[in-house]
Amino acid sequence: MDVIKAQSILIIPKQTSEPSVILSMIALGRTLTENGKSVSYYIDETVRNSIDIFKDDENIINDTNTKNELTVKLDNIKSTVKQLDWEQQNDTLTIKLTSQEGEIGSPDISITHTNQNFDLRIFIQVKKQDLESLSISNDTPIFSGTSVFLSEDSENENIPVSIFNFIQKTKYTLSENNAETLLLALRNSTDNFTNNVTSETFQVAAELLKVTEVPKP
Repeated sequence: MDVIKAQSILIIPKQTSEPSVILSMIALGRTLTENGKSVSYYIDETVRNSIDIFKDDENIINDTNTKNELTVKLDNIKSTVKQLDWEQQNDTLTIKLTSQEGEIGSPDISITHTNQNFDLRIFIQVKKQDLESLSISNDTPIFSGTSVFLSEDSENENIPVSIFNFIQKTKYTLSENNAETLLLALRNSTDNFTNNVTSETFQVAAELLKVTEVPKP
């Protein structure tokens, strides 16, 4: 799967409430959403309960809710579905859809498990060897597939810089709000530009300021 062409994306950050990681994740996720992508976040339930930054329509998944979801997708429906009925008898589940007109045929139907329903996974400050710690063993398929790892490859690099470089490389449009969020993450990760700074750090900050200071029409 081409990273740029991916439509459904799962973002998996390091499971922490550290502001620089959370803000970087939000800036990336909302940038992808604004560029037409369907974005979900994998956040441990404990971490999720400790932060209050997500919007109501942002999709958060974790070990608790990935085990009991199944998506039945109708790919080529040419009329409005007017009724949905279902019945479970012992181990058998029957689902009945009725449309206003037209036929719903088997070639139009696909079934996907939530764990595998992503074109791309973006890991933030998570290395490949850390994956087993994110989920119990029988739930690891959620982390399988085309992946991008955005991490601190050197002591002088930090997560907001990695996120910015990824957005630049993929040529996604960065909005003023998301630039402000990423700049806040950069300030947090460097203690307001007093620690772990390089010439690239200031260059990225300057580029983000350019976006946030675009004159209003």
